[in-house]
Amino acid sequence: MKQHAYLKIVLACALMFFGISVISPVNAALWNKRYVVKSDQGKDFLCDPYVVQENDWIYKIFRQKGEISEQNFFRFLDIFKRLNSDISDINRIYPGDIILIPLKTITQDTLPIPPAKTVTIPFASISNRPADTVVIRKGDSVSRLLSRRFGNPKSAKYREGLRRFKELNPEITNLNLLIVGQEVRLPTILPAPETTETSPPAAPKNQVSAVTAAANPPMAGMPAVTATSLAQVAEMLDAELFDRGNYHFPGENNGGHYLDLNLFPVMRLKDQTRILFIRPFSQLSSSDLDVVKSYWKNLRIVRIPAPPVSAYQFIDKIFLALNLNQRSPGKTTFADGDTRVHIKAKWSLRTAQTGGKPDESLCVTPVEKGTKPFPETIFNYLARHHITYWEIQPDGKLTGTSSQSNSSVDMENPPLIMAIDPKYFVREVASALGWTFQDQVEISFPYAGVQVDAVSSMVSAGPARSCLVDFGNFAGDSISAIKATGLKVVSLSNSFDPFGLLHRLLDTLSIAYTDKPTVAVRNQNDGRGVFFTYPGVMVDLADGKALFTTAIVPLEQQQFLYTRGIQAIRITR
Repeated sequence: MKQHAYLKIVLACALMFFGISVISPVNAALWNKRYVVKSDQGKDFLCDPYVVQENDWIYKIFRQKGEISEQNFFRFLDIFKRLNSDISDINRIYPGDIILIPLKTITQDTLPIPPAKTVTIPFASISNRPADTVVIRKGDSVSRLLSRRFGNPKSAKYREGLRRFKELNPEITNLNLLIVGQEVRLPTILPAPETTETSPPAAPKNQVSAVTAAANPPMAGMPAVTATSLAQVAEMLDAELFDRGNYHFPGENNGGHYLDLNLFPVMRLKDQTRILFIRPFSQLSSSDLDVVKSYWKNLRIVRIPAPPVSAYQFIDKIFLALNLNQRSPGKTTFADGDTRVHIKAKWSLRTAQTGGKPDESLCVTPVEKGTKPFPETIFNYLARHHITYWEIQPDGKLTGTSSQSNSSVDMENPPLIMAIDPKYFVREVASALGWTFQDQVEISFPYAGVQVDAVSSMVSAGPARSCLVDFGNFAGDSISAIKATGLKVVSLSNSFDPFGLLHRLLDTLSIAYTDKPTVAVRNQNDGRGVFFTYPGVMVDLADGKALFTTAIVPLEQQQFLYTRGIQAIRITR
């Protein structure tokens, strides 16, 4: 009888401490939780031995724990510091640390204290989600148990299942250590299940104070926006998309709140920024939105207009929301060796990476009707430089390559001209351009009243486009005498400058060329696109172009240039 009275008191205290309704939700998980009684300055306190989780910080934990913190926070803080004297700085806690959180002052009148000063209380899971209790057998592990339910350990579904497992089993501090015969609780409902269902799953039966939609939800299967799916946008942003099921926000009132992800999809970016989308004909009350904001501090809201809405408008709303926190624009200009790369995009943003990794940039721009497909090799090239480039097609589809792409290009190295000797250089240039180079050509010209016979080198680029090249064979006024006969002569300057000599050859032969050429991967009427600027000379040919440059042209660019009829030729000394 005495033991029965004790259990009644304990259960009543548990309900009082944690605000759990006496009528438990139908699918609440009921399990026992162990608390510790600690003494401080002559008083006994019921304490929760809490295991610090990832992304915890001390004041976040304090806000969620116990009546002392709620009634007198400064008194609570003093008690906490004395009970956790081993923590020298409460702002420095680490995952796996065990801390004692004082919940309530207790006496023999309110809660019988056993000699061991530990209390086991029947406790309804705050998530109010069903959980299966299993007994550990030989060969079981956390990953094996969870993968049976939630699939691939690398999936978002599995990661969410692991997070819920930790919540349901706070006493397990080492996930690699399970004991045969030990009871553990496995989550059966995830906040954001990965599913291919086309119709929304049923809401939980205990969805009492749920975050709900308006009375007139959209028709089943209605697209988010015309021709642009949220899945495409998530891929573009390299984000996780949660658009099925319900997301649970723990709370003390009727099990907390549930966000209907079918009506209010959520994207989570790598930097933990979340975008909450509100579909057409759906709405959140200000109080419900406050609940969401209280859990997700870095939250952006995007309201999807009613169809029809263009992909341009939709993407513009997303970037407007993301840039509310003054994000830096994405990297749009960089040097790759001697080559300058310039991206003129409509939208761009930069995302900081952890672990010393380079920042990632995202550039997005709409393309005009009738444009050719963007070269896959350049998507990959930009990704290799930590730039994810996407385009919005006229039909609303998104095309691009993720920053994880490692595609290779099978192509030979470009021709190389060693500019170590003037005659060798001219011979190789002529060969690369399809010209004719002749050495020891006999010529005859009048000089000082005497007919002079001589030999010289000649370059011919076609009919009526020939010239002699003087490598120092002629002296005095002989060059003027040769030109007087109608022959063109290119003379070598005192110092050998390969590009200076190439300029004189092209000018003499009346060949069109461009200095420091810029090649557009995508050059639209609005000026947007991707551009490569090379040091050197671009020569116009009858059937294409030749780029003479000192830059080492990456293989991806070589292949792109080849598709544009441009042959890259490197000049080095």
